[in-house]
Amino acid sequence: MLTIYTADDHPVLSKGLRDIINVQHGFQILGYAADGETALREILQKEPDIAVLDIEMPLLNGIEVVKKLKEEKIKHSLNLTINSGDEIDLVKNATRSGYNKILAIGGDGTVQKVVAGIVMQQSISLKKMVFALIPSGTGNDWAKSKNISSNLDDCLGVLKDGKIKTQDVGVAKIRSAKENKTRYFITYSGVGFDSFM
Repeated sequence: MLTIYTADDHPVLSKGLRDIINVQHGFQILGYAADGETALREILQKEPDIAVLDIEMPLLNGIEVVKKLKEEKIKHSLNLTINSGDEIDLVKNATRSGYNKILAIGGDGTVQKVVAGIVMQQSISLKKMVFALIPSGTGNDWAKSKNISSNLDDCLGVLKDGKIKTQDVGVAKIRSAKENKTRYFITYSGVGFDSFM
């Protein structure tokens, strides 16, 4: 059974996350906190397999907690995204803190945004970056194309195995009279309705 500790200062999001985890088979919530200092103290004491941390919390933010966990030899950390696009900022903040291995839990939209964050960040060479995924979306096209199982135990086995494969990243330059945009993708690209995903 995987043990999980959560930390988020927003009470509704915190309770909702715990409720979602509690109904999943194979997970046990070890505890939760509303600030970074409490989270750090209890994570060090309880030693969960996974810590899900809000990036912005009172006393210590998620990145500061992760730094301290690293000092204490706790190797895993996850950050909760709240808004679309948070993934890009989480990746940039993580790489600024020296992290070159990014694990995402989500579907194709999450994959696209995390990969965009990896390509856009300027702290660590792309050749040193590692991306892993535990699929939990509805389509999971990228995961399927890489034969990544949606079974958590299978995913954890692959993570422990440590084999790394390279992945090409596509880039689309979008020009209009008002602005120019750059978008990165590894699964799909589209125009019209598809471009709003």
